[in-house]
Amino acid sequence: PRLRELLQTRTGATVVQYSDPARVESEEFLEAWRLNIDDLSHPSASSTNLFAGFVTSALAHPRHLLEKIEQRIAILDGRHPTHEDESESQYNDSSIAFEGERELLEEWKARIAIRLNGDARAEPLAAWLNRAVQKRKHILFVSDAGIADRVSFTIQEALTDLTVIRYTGKPKELREFESAHQPVILVCDRRAEEGLNLQRAGAAIIHYDLPLDPSRIEQRI
Repeated sequence: PRLRELLQTRTGATVVQYSDPARVESEEFLEAWRLNIDDLSHPSASSTNLFAGFVTSALAHPRHLLEKIEQRIAILDGRHPTHEDESESQYNDSSIAFEGERELLEEWKARIAIRLNGDARAEPLAAWLNRAVQKRKHILFVSDAGIADRVSFTIQEALTDLTVIRYTGKPKELREFESAHQPVILVCDRRAEEGLNLQRAGAAIIHYDLPLDPSRIEQRI
């Protein structure tokens, strides 16, 4: 009983509901790409890895998936991708996964891009933060660094009374967050999933996306 008094009170997860047309298009793209595989019962290793990469990107954000589609098109065209990540080797196979793959990628690239006006996820999150007065501090995890930058800007624009700290690895950013007495949110990308110990800050954890790897979620909390 004495130990329990010293522990923080934990509540269940809260799901922020929102409508995201770009995410719907992303899900339909995944199904369309998958169904075009010649042999669904015995897909090639390269097709399996490529599809897994698309799924991971789609779960992060439709904008991230769009970047990976563009990267895949560049590879199929024999061009060097503008934003190439050497660790994502599944996109670097220049052989087509199925007949008409490039055409399908171009079609869905356009469909997803049309739906990416604004950020359908960041705006409802900002509205929720405005209502979440019971917590002064929040830590927001976003897998992709570029999307984390965009989300930080959207939240700060919507909530001028909230201090938004975009964590880039500098100790002073953590000190500012821990010492804050006003409502504050620390926005992190996946680089901050390891090595940070902010439990003493008593902050609420927000998952902007949910990685497929459960160990990453465990590291966040």
